Amino acid sequence: MAKKELIIPVSQLTKTIESLRLNSKKVALVGGHYILLYERKSDSLKPAIYQEFEEWGNMAFSKAMAKNFPVKSFELTAKLFYYFRLCKIESKCVLLVNDDSFLRKDFRNEVHYESIKDRGAELRQQYFNLEDNIPISYRKILVEFRIRMVDFFARFPIQKTENGRQKESETIFVSERKLCKSFKKTVRHSVKKDQLFKITNIDESGNDNIDELTVESGKVRTVCLIEKGVCNCGGKAFQFYLDLIQMEFDTIIFFVPDECTEHVKEGAELIINSPRIEGRNISIINIMNLENNTDLHDESDDLILNHYTNYSNIAVIRT
Repeated sequence: MAKKELIIPVSQLTKTIESLRLNSKKVALVGGHYILLYERKSDSLKPAIYQEFEEWGNMAFSKAMAKNFPVKSFELTAKLFYYFRLCKIESKCVLLVNDDSFLRKDFRNEVHYESIKDRGAELRQQYFNLEDNIPISYRKILVEFRIRMVDFFARFPIQKTENGRQKESETIFVSERKLCKSFKKTVRHSVKKDQLFKITNIDESGNDNIDELTVESGKVRTVCLIEKGVCNCGGKAFQFYLDLIQMEFDTIIFFVPDECTEHVKEGAELIINSPRIEGRNISIINIMNLENNTDLHDESDDLILNHYTNYSNIAVIRT
């Protein structure tokens, strides 16, 4: 594995991507990631994006939770999509959604939790089944760039219920909760052949078969990916990267929220070193530090880029 970290101004993002000489055929742009919250007024899940609310409570909660990260990262994703289209390179936006946090007791308050604790599956299904749930602020950005949604978003298979019957359908939303379930399934299927990574500890006695998982990362440290049955961002990121690579994406550009940075780095290092992707030339670029930037989209704000690849060498960067 080769790895390089860069600190660049926002204004240099596309130039820096170009200088990496990725030789990409298909690029996944993971931007606009947001958390879902429950809105009493509509009795439904809504993105925790403060620009989406007029009511003070949800607006203030969303701004404290995510600042301007969702909209800013989505705007940069649209810019990169426009750039790759000019370069005649296929790219798609992959819209990752945190649909776990809203059912945590500590997410808002006890009364809030009690009112929805038994409705998780119902509320999630209502949200993921409707593409109309794309945030209004995201739609406005696509209009500004003259990008059609049908061209922009990657699509994923989903089971949809209509008139009490299950049918195959598609969604543009990627559920973090489902990534955790998929990760446990991937580990269970691979544990005997050890095709993913070096496992140092695994407890398969939990209700969903894997309660604890610790793996080797590098030569001297271990990483816990599952604890008390819950996947951290490292485990979900590993599965996320794996799913995208299996969809023939060879470059993944991921705008990462600050709170997930360290775990997502671990997931990137694990997948790049995994025997599962041997023979594939893969690049992962994690872009961080967006939450520290202002709401005014200052082009001089700094971004941090971590570039991981299983190529033999990383290109020299000139910015």
